[in-house]
Amino acid sequence: MFELYAGAITKRHKEDLEKLLKWLEIIPFTNEIAQRSAEIYKELKLNNQLIEFRDIFIGATALEMKFPIITLNEAHFKRIKGIKIYNRNNL
Repeated sequence: MFELYAGAITKRHKEDLEKLLKWLEIIPFTNEIAQRSAEIYKELKLNNQLIEFRDIFIGATALEMKFPIITLNEAHFKRIKGIKIYNRNNL
């Protein structure tokens, strides 16, 4: 949600986001997702491949919920083992 709100710069973007949010289910940040995030963080740090913490949270949520990720930033998410990634431009 943070990245969606942060990216909604113009009034039009904010209006479009509000329309989109009516169709989305908000997934709570559970203890399981927090633990998975910490595991991912430690593994990436150990391998000198850290990514932004927000992407770690998104990746951990996707893994816990067994969801794919749709992104333009495949390079970051490829570092997290087990995630199915789709490039938004290829859909």
